[in-house]
Amino acid sequence: MDKEEALQDFLKGFRIVLNTASAYSKDHPYYRKSVATFKQKIDALSRYLNPIKINVTPDSLYIDERFWAKLGIYVDLAGFFHLRKIEGIEISPGITVQELVDFLNCVSIPKREVIRKGGVRHMMELGQYPDISVKELDYSMLLMGEGEEAKDIWVYLFKESVDKADLQKINEYALNFSSIISKFKAKDIVDDDELRENIGKFLKYLKNTKSDKFKACAQDLFKMALRNKDLSNSQKIQELKDVFQDLSEDEFSDMLWKQLSADQNFDSLSFELFSRLSGKEKQDEIIKSFVKKAEDKEFLEKNKQAVKKAQELFSVSQDSHLSEVYRNTLSQLFKNISFESVLTFDRKALLENYRYILLGLFDLEKEQQRLGFIMESLDAELDKVVEVKDFSYLGNLLEILRRKRIEGSLLKPGFVEIYKRIVEFIENAVWDDDLQIDLEEFIDAIIKPARGLDFYIGKFFHEQKLTPNALRLFFRHFPQKMNLFLSNLSQRYSEPHFLLKVIDNLRQIDSPVVLEVLEFLFAADNKFIKIETLKAMRDLKLLDEKFLFQILKSKDYALRREAFAVLIYHKETESVAAEMIFSVRSLLGLKNNLLIENMMIVNDLDFVQASDYLYSFAKRRFFWNRKLRDKAKSILRKWNARAS
Repeated sequence: MDKEEALQDFLKGFRIVLNTASAYSKDHPYYRKSVATFKQKIDALSRYLNPIKINVTPDSLYIDERFWAKLGIYVDLAGFFHLRKIEGIEISPGITVQELVDFLNCVSIPKREVIRKGGVRHMMELGQYPDISVKELDYSMLLMGEGEEAKDIWVYLFKESVDKADLQKINEYALNFSSIISKFKAKDIVDDDELRENIGKFLKYLKNTKSDKFKACAQDLFKMALRNKDLSNSQKIQELKDVFQDLSEDEFSDMLWKQLSADQNFDSLSFELFSRLSGKEKQDEIIKSFVKKAEDKEFLEKNKQAVKKAQELFSVSQDSHLSEVYRNTLSQLFKNISFESVLTFDRKALLENYRYILLGLFDLEKEQQRLGFIMESLDAELDKVVEVKDFSYLGNLLEILRRKRIEGSLLKPGFVEIYKRIVEFIENAVWDDDLQIDLEEFIDAIIKPARGLDFYIGKFFHEQKLTPNALRLFFRHFPQKMNLFLSNLSQRYSEPHFLLKVIDNLRQIDSPVVLEVLEFLFAADNKFIKIETLKAMRDLKLLDEKFLFQILKSKDYALRREAFAVLIYHKETESVAAEMIFSVRSLLGLKNNLLIENMMIVNDLDFVQASDYLYSFAKRRFFWNRKLRDKAKSILRKWNARAS
C-alpha cells in the first residue's frame, strides 16, 4: 500500500469509526472491534507520516501539506471536528487501542455536551494519553458570538473558575458579567439545571470574596430575570429563586430602588416577579429596609424617578398582581411623598409618553376620520420606535391592528402600510441571533408575512441561514407548503453538515411540525443523522409513539438505544418500551444476543426501572442462558451497590 492509498484508507476509516463511536457504548464489542480496525489504518499511514498531523478548517482537512476538501467524506469529517471546536489532531505511531477508545468516546458525544465539559482537550487531560493530542479553537474568540454555543461555553467557564478558585478569571467574568448574562434568557436558567447551579456557585463565591462585585452581578442577573414577566406564573420560579438565595433583605431593597429608577417598563407584573424571587419569608425585612431608605430626604432627592414610578405603581390599590403586604405598606408610604422643586424637562420621557398616548387613542377610537389623523401621527413615530427596537410598543400596536381588523375598523390603506412595516421589521428580527427577546408571541400575532414563500425557501436552502425563530415563523404561516420544505430538505440528504444544523435548530422548537420534519430527516441514508434526529426528539414534549415503537424492533443497536431513550423520557411510554425490548422470546437462547444488547441499553441509560426484567433473566436456567444470566447479574450488582 502506497502513501496515497494509506491516507485515503485512514480518512475513510476515521469517518466509519466516528459513526460507530456515536452509535455504540464504550464497552460494546462491535465498537472495540471497529477501533482495533482503525488502529491498523493508523499503523499503515504511520509508515509515511510520523506523527500524523491533521489541521481542521470548517470545510476541509489539511494533511501531508495539502488540503483535503470537496469530497463528501472530507467535508463531513472537517465539519464534525469543527463543530466540536477542534483545530488540530496529532497521532503518534505508539497509540494504543485503549487511547483511541477513550479519545473517540470524548469526541463523539453530542457537540453541546463536548462544549459544556470544557472541550475534548479538557476531557482528555483527565487521563493519560501520550500518543494523541488535540489543539482547540480559542474559546475567548467564540465568546464574542451569541446563541447556544456561547451559552454552553459559559456553563463550563463559570464552573471552572470557581472550582480552580482562579481569581483572575473570576474578576474578569465579574467585570463583564452584564455582557455575559445578556447572552441568556431567564428561561435558560430556569430550564437548565447545570447553568443555574454554576451561576449560583459563581455568585456565592463573589459574595464571600468580592462583595461589591457580587451586588453588581446580582443586580444584572435580576434585571435580566425581570424582563421575562411570564415567569411570575411559572411553576419553576423556585429554580430561579434559588440563584438569589444569598442576597440579603437590604440588597433586595437596593435592587428594587434601582429597578424603579432605571426600568421604564417596571410594572405590577415586574413587582410580582420581584416579590416571588425575593421570597415571602423575606418580605417584612425588605419592606423595613426599603422604607428606611425612603425616610432619607437626600436619598429621595436622588431617586425622584423611582418615587414617581412607585407612586404610579402603588396608586392602583386593587391591582391583583401586587402582594397585599407590599401594596398596603408602600401605597401609604408614597402617598405622603411630594417634591416642591421645579420639574425638569425630560424630552425622552415626554416622547415615550406621547407615543403611548397615541397608542391608547388608536385603540379606543372608532370614528374613521379621527382614526386617520391618529394613524398619520403613529406613522410619523414608527421609524423611531423601530430604530430603538421597542418590541413592547410594537407588540401592543400589532395586537391593536389585529383586533381592529377583526372588528372591521381598518378601512384606510395607511393602516395596512403600518402593519406591513411592523411585520417587515419582525421578519428581519427573526434572523438576528443577537436579540435577547422571545419573538414567538410576535410571530403568532402576524396575520400574514410580508415576504413570500420563495424568500424563506431561499434563506433556508440557498443561503443556509437557519434560526429557531425563522423556522417558527415559516411553520406557523406556511403550513400548507411543508411538502416544498421537505422536498428541498431531501435534496440535501447528502450534506450531513447542513442536516445537523437543521436538527440543532429544530430541537429548540416544540411543535408537532418539528416531529414531522425530524421523522422525514430520519429517512436520510445516514446512520449518524438518524441518531441525531432521535436525540433531538428527547428535547420535545410531544412524541410519536408508533414511530418510536417501530424503531425498537430494529436490529440496529444504536437506533434502538436512542428510540428507547426518547420513550423513557415520557412516563406514559417508559413501561411499554421496556416490555417491548425484553418480551422477546428466546427459544434455546437464539435471541439472547439481542436481549443482552437491550440490557446494555438500559444499563447505559441507567434505567433502573427495568430491574424486574433483569432479575428474571438472572434466574434463567440451562447452559445456553449463561451469558444472559451473567450480564443481568453484573448490571444488578452495579445498581445495587450504588443504591446501598
